[in-house]
Amino acid sequence: ARRRSVSDVNLDLEDILRRCAVQPIDQSSLTELQEIEKEHGPPLYAIKKIIRSVRLAVRELVDDSEKLLETELYLLWLEGYQPVLTAVENILSAKLPGTRRRVPGLGWICFTILYHLIDEYVSEVNAHQDGWSHRSMGLGPSDHPSTMSLAEESKDSSADERSEVALANAGALFNQYDTVMAMAVRRYKAECGKTKRVACSIGRKECALGSSCCLLCEQTGFGSDGVTENMLLTRTRALMRRWRNEVNSDYYIFKIQAY
Repeated sequence: ARRRSVSDVNLDLEDILRRCAVQPIDQSSLTELQEIEKEHGPPLYAIKKIIRSVRLAVRELVDDSEKLLETELYLLWLEGYQPVLTAVENILSAKLPGTRRRVPGLGWICFTILYHLIDEYVSEVNAHQDGWSHRSMGLGPSDHPSTMSLAEESKDSSADERSEVALANAGALFNQYDTVMAMAVRRYKAECGKTKRVACSIGRKECALGSSCCLLCEQTGFGSDGVTENMLLTRTRALMRRWRNEVNSDYYIFKIQAY
């Protein structure tokens, strides 16, 4: 049989996530997801398509006559990813028919989906901020709704209250994201055992994730209580560090004993 192309697989993944966002999950969807995990690399292409779809949907949703705060725009994007988060949570909670056992072989792909989704989200926020001068000069059509400049925010009496609401709602969404992604890390670890190669990869991803969260916190105020900064995805990152440290520690103890 002809091997499916990457684009075919990613279209399948988008469809699977859409189906898995609704309970109960069809077991055939989980079987398809397991096959994608076995046969193909990280689903980055599908995640990029989801990011773009959400961006365009928000652009259509927002009335051009009223400008958003930047934090409100970033919150709307975050809310648009909710179906993916719901799908992953449902996938991780799914059980084998007639048993209490979780469906195996789904840890890697669930973790990878959420890791790439948050990474692409941070890139989207960063690109929006970098592109402010281009948009303000009207150099071409934009996929983004109009947002206020800092000068405009300072003159808007409702800006402070609106910003506080956006920050609070984003904080709640990130807490949920952290909970589900931590579930994915635990499942991935349970399915991989103490493979040093995977633990090293997790360590590198934790460093990258920490940097992304720090950047997002600086740019948006998300995850900052005014005293402690970068409180985003703290449980997930702690689990990733622990996984890396446990495996590396065991590996070096083994090497010393062998020596």
